[in-house]
Amino acid sequence: MARDGGESVCLDGIAKTVGAARNVCGDVQWAALDANRADPAFVHRAVEMAVANGAATINVSDTLGVSLPDQFAALVAGVVERAGDAIVSVHCHDDLGLATANTLAGLRAGARRAEAAVNGLGPRGGNTSLQEVAAPSPPVRTCSPTAAASMRTRSVLPPRPSPRWSQGPTRVC
Repeated sequence: MARDGGESVCLDGIAKTVGAARNVCGDVQWAALDANRADPAFVHRAVEMAVANGAATINVSDTLGVSLPDQFAALVAGVVERAGDAIVSVHCHDDLGLATANTLAGLRAGARRAEAAVNGLGPRGGNTSLQEVAAPSPPVRTCSPTAAASMRTRSVLPPRPSPRWSQGPTRVC
């Protein structure tokens, strides 16, 4: 019983805060921080509430870097199903070395945007490395042709691939 009460308080809070933000800003992003450790059904209800109250972007985060790619992809796919016209983005940390794999899995599951950092800078293990996600390699293109087509990789990668990239990344999707 207490859980249901807590969930309703949380959902009411999402409605109020997203609605208030929408009243002063035309582009509201709502983030499900650490969503991978929550009950997926609750995350889905929270997403529906955020979208119903005006969120234009829904961010699914693995802020502790503990998800496995297949689990993260399943969560993102469920969010994409419920997000309507809202953009779904992913934000992954690299505590266990899975940020790039989880980001690519999220893109393949339907996310249209990935939040990343140059050289993977960020707290603890860092965030998803922009270079690793934007690398112009066939695995990235097959994960999300739309996302790969919109990347301007010339501005983030050297003109010639480094030896690390010439071997090609491991296929994670």
